[in-house]
Amino acid sequence: MPNKYAEIDQWTEEEVALFKEMDGPFLYHEYNHDVSVNSELKRSLKKKKIKLKKKEKHKSLTVISEGDSWFNYKVSVDIIDCLRLFHGYKIKNFASPGDTLENMIYGTQTNRNFERITSQITVILERVKRERPDVFLFSGAGNDIAGEYFHTFLHHSDACLGVLKRGFAINTITVVFRKYYQDLIHFITNASPNTHIFTHGYGYARPTGEGVGMLGISFIGPWLLPALGRKGINPHVEGRYAIEELIDLFNNMLQELDNEYENFHFVDLRYFIDDDDWRDELHLKSSAFRLVSDQFDLAIERVYSTD
Repeated sequence: MPNKYAEIDQWTEEEVALFKEMDGPFLYHEYNHDVSVNSELKRSLKKKKIKLKKKEKHKSLTVISEGDSWFNYKVSVDIIDCLRLFHGYKIKNFASPGDTLENMIYGTQTNRNFERITSQITVILERVKRERPDVFLFSGAGNDIAGEYFHTFLHHSDACLGVLKRGFAINTITVVFRKYYQDLIHFITNASPNTHIFTHGYGYARPTGEGVGMLGISFIGPWLLPALGRKGINPHVEGRYAIEELIDLFNNMLQELDNEYENFHFVDLRYFIDDDDWRDELHLKSSAFRLVSDQFDLAIERVYSTD
């Protein structure tokens, strides 16, 4: 279906950069507040009749986020950008592009002597304990499933074992990743019992061979099409089925956790993201990220409208 926010995809790189800079003083003021550094973009947005919404009911919510590039995408508008500037949330964002579940939830960084250093999750949990946020947003597993590790889920076609390493995939997602998310839920809940956690699954990524890039130059990726090619798998048939099965396994696991934990909320995006919504093999277009932000906003509203 046509994306109602498609105009955002036509923004210039300068407009995207200015939009991302709308933080600090501007973020927490009304749309027409005079901040000269953003005057150029404000004029552009006004001409396009795009207004930055500030919802009074959300101004009292404290929000902390951690995640991957869906929450911190350098070359385009991301989900956190949209939640801040189209929905009026005040968010302290710790997300890093390319981050993995294991690093975000436990910490895998070491110093030059290969000794563990203080993990970011430790810093985040200290902040959660201190601020007791209403909402903790989390975005993860895209890099673990559809990124550089995608090939580990696939058999080589010449082995005649099928496309997907189904047993490995089921164990990785429904046992290992499930345990990661359970630990995250326990970490956040122990630090702040009344905080609600919101996370998302992913849509059905397509093996297009498009990586992250600008001006026609790809500097990260692609991931899906190269892995399928190396394994001798038809990307348009068996490859797509394998991707969809992995994404369904992941979404279904998150749904089970949603059913199990009262303060954990899963946003299913499979029915909102179309083939045309992808910018590259792992990331959405700006307009689609805004659609996703709408779904997060609705999920948060459902929780806090009943409190």
